Amino acid sequence: MALFRTVAPTERIITVANAKEHLNVDSSHDDLRIDGLILAATAALDGRDGMLGRCLLSQSWRFTLAGFPCAGVRLPLPPTISVASVKYLDPAEVEQTLATDVYRVVKGGIEGDLIVPKIGQVWPLTACMPDAVRVDFTAGYATDDPALEPLRQAVRLLVKHWFDHDGVETIPDAVALLIGNYRFAPL
Repeated sequence: MALFRTVAPTERIITVANAKEHLNVDSSHDDLRIDGLILAATAALDGRDGMLGRCLLSQSWRFTLAGFPCAGVRLPLPPTISVASVKYLDPAEVEQTLATDVYRVVKGGIEGDLIVPKIGQVWPLTACMPDAVRVDFTAGYATDDPALEPLRQAVRLLVKHWFDHDGVETIPDAVALLIGNYRFAPL
């Protein structure tokens, strides 16, 4: 199994202006530093390598597997927005695209969505390759999703903590409480 981001988020979870308001900073003197702290706080939480094991804002990923699992393909990094394609290498190692009428996406909530064959369908045979199955999908929260607000607040608190304690990389208890219900182990 492997997981690669193909398209990064195009927006920030909070803006520099929003962070400055939270920090009570009026000048533009620290804008670059604050922007860097926003990026660092987001990276600490977001995506495959973040503490949450989920996507904060809309971004695209490729998930590869050695074959189709009998129980279905559990998509990491919830919440899933959409599945763009399911491709596979057939036994002759020729790439095929699985038709959307062969599978369905079962909403999995906090556990992540599951791709399973539709009733009467079966998974096709694949080549014996570590990346024989390739699922391209988009995951993350819509920018106006109320479920994102605790995570926005966690980013604000991390930025403030790191701004006030230059160089300290600890996670404050308030941040741990805010993100506790959002943690997910993707693989």
